[in-house]
Amino acid sequence: MFCPRKAGIFSKLKLLSIPLILSFSSISQAQEGASFSPQEIAVINQFGPWPPNDNSPDLTNTLDQDPRAIELGKKLFFDTNLSANSQVSCATCHQPNKSFTDQNPLSIGLDLGIRNTPTLLNIKHKHWYGWGGDTDTLWGASIRALLSSIEMNLDIKKVSNYLQVNQDKYRNLVTHSIWKNAKTEQDKLAFIGKLLASYQSKLMSPKSEFDLFREALLTQDKEQMSRYSQAKIKGLKLFIGKGNCHFCHSGPLFSNNEFADVGMSYFDREGKVDKGRYQGIKNLKKSPFSSLGIYNDDTSNQSKILAKHVTLKHRNFGEFMVPSLRNLTSTAPYMHQGSLANLAAVIEHYSNIDEERLHTDGVAILKSLKLSAEEKANLQAFLESL
Repeated sequence: MFCPRKAGIFSKLKLLSIPLILSFSSISQAQEGASFSPQEIAVINQFGPWPPNDNSPDLTNTLDQDPRAIELGKKLFFDTNLSANSQVSCATCHQPNKSFTDQNPLSIGLDLGIRNTPTLLNIKHKHWYGWGGDTDTLWGASIRALLSSIEMNLDIKKVSNYLQVNQDKYRNLVTHSIWKNAKTEQDKLAFIGKLLASYQSKLMSPKSEFDLFREALLTQDKEQMSRYSQAKIKGLKLFIGKGNCHFCHSGPLFSNNEFADVGMSYFDREGKVDKGRYQGIKNLKKSPFSSLGIYNDDTSNQSKILAKHVTLKHRNFGEFMVPSLRNLTSTAPYMHQGSLANLAAVIEHYSNIDEERLHTDGVAILKSLKLSAEEKANLQAFLESL
């Protein structure tokens, strides 16, 4: 016998069950879409763990991981008095609220620069610094920016006097044994660079949406896997498949820490040639602040191996750093000159890359991908999850 009251109850139960059915359906679809071959899982696995397990100190810098040095480095990082006009600090270009970039096409210090400001996040895990790899020490890179006439143009004598006068703020610096035993202004400069590096080496980005998916995939956590959209999963498959992006953007940093010609102009804003890695290697070999210089604290010589064996080659001309892909959404514009305004432009560049502009020597990895509109959208969705 039909009962209106029971019918109402069943009707409500039926309505209540719809979201549950949709939820289980979504999980099922996500699981199906997240089906990867053992080979694909092996590639995805090498993008982690994040943060990296390696917490070893910087052998070139005895001040690395020293709490007092880190505190002093942070003070120096935000101090405009290190610049020639007392208006520019390290944080002018590397702004914490912008993932330690300035989000300008070209850096702006004392003057307009010729290259884009790279992020400092996760910089501890690099082994070359700058778009051309002009040094292989983080403190050497800091010193290079301090001395650059268009960035900060530091006068070490002026800064030494400033630090000495402001002992309320820098007492731990001017009373430090390294500072007190410094025989030359260059010795003091190396000390300041290592303090800055100690602070910067602590700048790490948190786990991303991709990291959570990767962990879930490896442990087969179906619920967590279902939170990663189909578009991102398809984009990941494209990244490690048809796109071959992972050959250069590898490892937990999504970078092989090397240099490549990706078909971008090597003429700077003034029309002069930016030789990229070619000039970078020359600068590296003659810098007193590289691992090969006299200020390297590593007595084992282990830190010198890469720089000692790097050789200048013709193909290095016009090569630039392969940047990390982490935190991409907050580090635009992209490329060494900030010439691509957004991720859509980057993807379009690789989709229709002009292969005739690439070097002919070496192994040709880059090919025009000819991506469809859907593939472009999926790849962007994945990149935004990093």
